[in-house]
Amino acid sequence: MAAISFLSTPIITLLVLPEEFGKASVFAIALNIAFQACLLGVDESFSRMFFEKKSGGERAALARRCLALALTATISAICCFLPFSRRISVALFGSDDTAAVPLLALCLVLSVLHSFATAVVKMHKRGHLLSTTQIAYALVNVAVTVVYALYVSPTFHAIVCGTAASLFVCAVASFLFETRFWAQAPRGARFDMAEAAGLLRYGLPLVPAFIIASLFQGMDKIALRAYASFEEVGLYAAASKFAFVLSLMQFGFCLFWRPTSLERYEADRKDVRFFEKIFEYAAVAVLISAGLLLLLKDVVIYLLAPAYRSSVMIMPFLLFVPLMGLLSEITGSGIRFKKRTALYVIAAAVGVAVNFAGNYCLIPILGARGAALSTGAAYIIYFIVQTRMAGRLFEARYRIYGTIPAFLTITLFMALNTFYAVPWWCNAAPVAVVALIHKRLVADMARAGLREFRK
Repeated sequence: MAAISFLSTPIITLLVLPEEFGKASVFAIALNIAFQACLLGVDESFSRMFFEKKSGGERAALARRCLALALTATISAICCFLPFSRRISVALFGSDDTAAVPLLALCLVLSVLHSFATAVVKMHKRGHLLSTTQIAYALVNVAVTVVYALYVSPTFHAIVCGTAASLFVCAVASFLFETRFWAQAPRGARFDMAEAAGLLRYGLPLVPAFIIASLFQGMDKIALRAYASFEEVGLYAAASKFAFVLSLMQFGFCLFWRPTSLERYEADRKDVRFFEKIFEYAAVAVLISAGLLLLLKDVVIYLLAPAYRSSVMIMPFLLFVPLMGLLSEITGSGIRFKKRTALYVIAAAVGVAVNFAGNYCLIPILGARGAALSTGAAYIIYFIVQTRMAGRLFEARYRIYGTIPAFLTITLFMALNTFYAVPWWCNAAPVAVVALIHKRLVADMARAGLREFRK
């Protein structure tokens, strides 16, 4: 899936202009915010209460109730905003696009169905099925986007239709593979209002957190839409796609880390050394990975269509997003252990405020590069705030100060690559510096990797 997603970006840039790519990015932000609001947090309620139900019938009934609540909210929202399609289209895309808002409504329904279909697969721990559907998602997305762009119109509709098709295929496949689960008759035929109220009591307080998180992730593109052109948004979005390589590392780490950290904490709540060591290795790994992506950025130039090649100078500071996000998962563990999830909202809100201020000041001067710089700074502040709050709940002493020399080196080369045409061989320096400063940890990771390879 990672390879498909990575290679699809150069293909799409050959077919779709930066301005249209920017509109697709704005569409994705609007869809994500509406999706989080319409879910009502009941997807989290489903995951939290799944194992409290002992029989398959009870679990199927829980899934149906959660899906019914989310679909009711989704259809209600669609009925409210469809009459204002023209105004919404002008606000989002700068023109009266008759197809845009109906496509948004369609993708919203499909996103909700896809969310619950895949949630059941996850809860049943069917990893191979989940991986297969994710690969299918990426392949269908690319195929439909390319066909639409070639034979219908090379507009952002191509990217949106690719998203809709992939959501539909993956949702249907996931439902079909879990047919036995969904077909189980619930014990009570009537809709249980008391349980529905309990699901909403758990899920609704999480909605503001998810919306703030969505705003935090999309604030840069929203600001570019307000202060710059769709072309700048498109270049920025293309640069984000290549920072996505490091995001895959973050995603994979989180899948391992969240259950492992909770299990370790419950086994021995005073064992902080485990968490301290994980932070040291993770920090070095992501810093070296960021340096390697800088080293390879000149290769990316030749993968992109000529209209997008300036996006490689936007990419460097965007590497801070997955980099600081991954480290925050470790240093912020105390918040999760003590169930103080409101602190996540505070940290994200601070990040949104910093990003807004940075975008307001920098985008009029530097355009998309200013947005990338502001976003990188916002994620650093987010990391600091979350780490400080979590440190009061879980007394692990992370060696953050020990990583500062390597961190500053990477930051320096990010700045150089953002504002100057740095020869590719110069970008080997930050990788070498990080490796030399943390040579013991690098040697340990190399030995561990070699052992795994021999197995």
